Amino acid sequence: RKSADVGPELSHARRRHGAAKRRLGVTSEKLGLRSEESEISRSLKAHAGEMEGILMGQKGSEFDRSYLEAQAADHASLLKALDEKLIPKAGSTAFRSYLKELRPVVERHLDHAKSLKRELAER
Repeated sequence: RKSADVGPELSHARRRHGAAKRRLGVTSEKLGLRSEESEISRSLKAHAGEMEGILMGQKGSEFDRSYLEAQAADHASLLKALDEKLIPKAGSTAFRSYLKELRPVVERHLDHAKSLKRELAER
């Protein structure tokens, strides 16, 4: 369903996100933290599920546009959560450091999604 424009980006994003999840798991295990559902995680998962359903019915430039809009929205939401809730409320110095390292990565991904959206709009 993906087009040639976003296809490589989608594959790369899946690899990056998989690596980020593995690193979070290792960091959490090292610190003795356990994963808990939260308002933030539920909201992000719900939006991802909604977008997956929408994207399944799209192809070509329609898919590209919707995918990039979803990526921008998800990364903006995560960045806001990091700044306003997750980093300030992290109970462990080590975990707070991890979140601070993660923040510029999320910001770069947001900027990249916005850049790809602009490129697509200019075509």
